[in-house]
Amino acid sequence: MSGADRVVVSLGDALLRASDVELLRGPHWLNDRIIGFCFEFFHQHIFDTSDRVCFLSPEVSHFLKLVARSELPAFLEPLNLPSKDVILVAVNDASDPSAPGGTHWSLMLSSKQVGGNALMKSPFLFLFGHSV
Repeated sequence: MSGADRVVVSLGDALLRASDVELLRGPHWLNDRIIGFCFEFFHQHIFDTSDRVCFLSPEVSHFLKLVARSELPAFLEPLNLPSKDVILVAVNDASDPSAPGGTHWSLMLSSKQVGGNALMKSPFLFLFGHSV
């Protein structure tokens, strides 16, 4: 790894390299490391590592899209998602497991709370992206 792409900052399971920071100088798209770092920051510093909020990082959500459906429970059960009030998932449109990338990120948010503290019987799902 060249010195030009050195690790600039790390937090928990996430890190940013010099090339990631350059993307933030714009106008550029965010990449999975930047999104993952933001998720880690939000989890540790905004939500104070709450066990009621779950952030599924870009690499985890991408893996879950590609893994065999029969294997999903082995990866999802330890996350205890039914106990979460809020689940945020970064999802990209990549579908080829042999090629990295994708051209668009969306944020999927599942919330048991809508309009204050009114707990719903089933979670409400929001999808934030853009329309073409």
